[in-house]
Amino acid sequence: MKTTEIISKREQEVLSYISHGFKTKEIAERLFISHFTVKDHSKNAKKKLSAKNIANMVYLAFQNGLLPITEIES
Repeated sequence: MKTTEIISKREQEVLSYISHGFKTKEIAERLFISHFTVKDHSKNAKKKLSAKNIANMVYLAFQNGLLPITEIES
């Protein structure tokens, strides 16, 4: 995979929550942003990674070292 754009720190945060199974509304509340902004960050990361869907986006982010394994409190 050729990645010319690296995902932003905020996109990484959103992806981290997605990878832990959080829903858009829950991510928005935890990051103090709107659910529309969460969707935008997710959409932008998906496009930058040329992912087919959310699961593929998370997989590609891990594979490319863009999404470190982190612990998130439930």
